[in-house]
Amino acid sequence: MAAIIMEGTVAKRRKWMASFKPKYFVLFETGSLLQFASSEEKSSNFKPRYSSSLSAHDTNVFVKDCGECYGMFLIELTVRVRGQDTVHEFAVESAALKLKWMKALQSISRRKEPKLKYLL
Repeated sequence: MAAIIMEGTVAKRRKWMASFKPKYFVLFETGSLLQFASSEEKSSNFKPRYSSSLSAHDTNVFVKDCGECYGMFLIELTVRVRGQDTVHEFAVESAALKLKWMKALQSISRRKEPKLKYLL
């Protein structure tokens, strides 16, 4: 089983809604990012509601500090797979927590192995 780098409740903004909803996220050292409705759902061995691999060979990850708004500290995570961008917006309650999440997400993008090159 892969080690957990970071986990906790983070507010996530949906594409079609302006408000943030709290979700429970788990980031593994393998680059898997799992989303649950709550920590109770995770501990009850429910399947995650969302799963993303941030360390796949064809995936690029960009983490951006989006400042502060209404007392929430904002992070933007862009996952690019084969030229398609998916943008996730997160909000946490403190600057220290934002820094921890950003470092954890950036460590995954730096840990990726280079793409294999085939010699003919």
